[in-house]
Amino acid sequence: MTRLIFLLILTSNIAYCQVNIFPPESMYNGIGGMNGESIASWETNNRFENDAFGMFGTGDMRNTNPSNYPGASGTWNVMLNSPTEYFQMSGINTLNYTGIQLTVGIRKSTIAEDGSGLLVEFSIDSIQWEAIPLTLPSGPGTAGWHYVQPAAFLPAATKLHLRFTSITTTEFRLDDICLKGILPCPTLITSIFPVTGPPGTEVRIKGSGFSGTSQVLFGGIAAASFLVVNDSTLLAMVPSIAGSVQIIVSAGCNSNGNKLFEVCGASCNLNGSNLIISELCDPIADFATDRFIEIFNPTSNSIILDGWSVKAIANYSECESWELTGIIHPGEALTCGFTNPVYGGPHDFSTADWNATVTASCCSFWNGNRRDGAALYQGTVKVDEALFENTSVGWFNDRCLLRIDTICRPNPTENSAEWIVSDLINMAGVTPSSPGEHITHCPGIAPSVFADPYPAEACEGGSLSFHAAALGPGQPFTFTWFVLESAGNWDAIVPSGIYSVMSAPTGSTLLISGLQPSMNGIQYYCKAYNQGGGCSSVSDAFKLGVIALPATSAIFHY
Repeated sequence: MTRLIFLLILTSNIAYCQVNIFPPESMYNGIGGMNGESIASWETNNRFENDAFGMFGTGDMRNTNPSNYPGASGTWNVMLNSPTEYFQMSGINTLNYTGIQLTVGIRKSTIAEDGSGLLVEFSIDSIQWEAIPLTLPSGPGTAGWHYVQPAAFLPAATKLHLRFTSITTTEFRLDDICLKGILPCPTLITSIFPVTGPPGTEVRIKGSGFSGTSQVLFGGIAAASFLVVNDSTLLAMVPSIAGSVQIIVSAGCNSNGNKLFEVCGASCNLNGSNLIISELCDPIADFATDRFIEIFNPTSNSIILDGWSVKAIANYSECESWELTGIIHPGEALTCGFTNPVYGGPHDFSTADWNATVTASCCSFWNGNRRDGAALYQGTVKVDEALFENTSVGWFNDRCLLRIDTICRPNPTENSAEWIVSDLINMAGVTPSSPGEHITHCPGIAPSVFADPYPAEACEGGSLSFHAAALGPGQPFTFTWFVLESAGNWDAIVPSGIYSVMSAPTGSTLLISGLQPSMNGIQYYCKAYNQGGGCSSVSDAFKLGVIALPATSAIFHY
């Protein structure tokens, strides 16, 4: 006897994808038909969608009570409404699939029916049948359509048969019957070029199965752009991300043979160790809605904020929370506050509860006294805190509390010496209040580098210049330009021959002369170092475009 398989374990490192073994059987291919027509007549007239299968049964075809669950075909269905009435599908080839499961739309006419009144079975020879456990929701409001996937795996066979038999007087309707199975993903990555580079680098990906590519991912982040050259080659641009990331090509399923790409980014010998709270503000005007808390990234790394939270402290108790999401980049400041402030907004993270006009709200007690402040958490671990002591003495009332610009590491304990109190703040966002900006002298912050490669094309024999500018602490900066060589290495450009470089304290220009068609598509980027070389960062990569001159010939007249 064939046995159901209730457990599937895949231990290979090959990627797999779940697919429909056949299109969901919608019970109608759009050709004629009468309400109440027999299954046999429906089959004879080739009205089933999967006409290659054998369709049998003693129920009948209906276009009433159409299926209405998400994705339902919503036209014809099979009705079974008396004991022994059945519907059967035969001749389904499931070889080469694993993890085979049934999905089916079932309508029941009563709320008491729990699935026990419908016998669902399979067979590999149409002689011996094995039941597939079926459970339907029961109770008030459950009469109607349900799209279900029984928790059982079916065997691979050249001819698999499915049968649905009513064993009660409950009326059942069937629609969108389908088998899903797992196959090795046909998309394969065999090589990438280059294997490292900054954001903006064009990566040539070689492999197979790329024709239907819908997405290219770098570490889970979508490529800035991609182009399918043919089934075995595609070009993808590295997005703004850092670190060693896996490249995945999605073409109906995720690729096998995924490769790692090392994204160049900011780097520092000395680094802030984590995020910090950088500003708390209690403005005079519209304080009820405009109070805010700011966090800052003093490190040289972008930090994913999922799982982080900022908590306001009033009267020495944590009483309001902002759950953080997204990414905070090096040197970036983000704010938490009310959803619709008058001044100083909009905030990166907001809540309507942060409003002092709401009686007994956290914000109404957050008055800038020494027992008012904020805490920064990563999960359940307190990373940083802005707090003086548990007294009602004024601290930053009608003012902003600013983190001293040399504080680069968080402190989860009370330390008023790390903060300075500003002058009176009339309105949030007016100096010295600075939501979204934080002046710092942290040595762990790399400069921001921006390349201006336009125009990116020039004619053969001409020249092009590219400019890069840098911002941030640690000026003056020094600059190095890099070119991607044919071997896949990014080589530092030494000014000579076709290359000349002119640099200033905050910018640098690369001039390329004597352009040749063979240089078309070569990639470049610029790297900036702050004073002392402790920190560096890179521009996005860009491509050189060389337009070949048209061929000419001489015509002689005699």
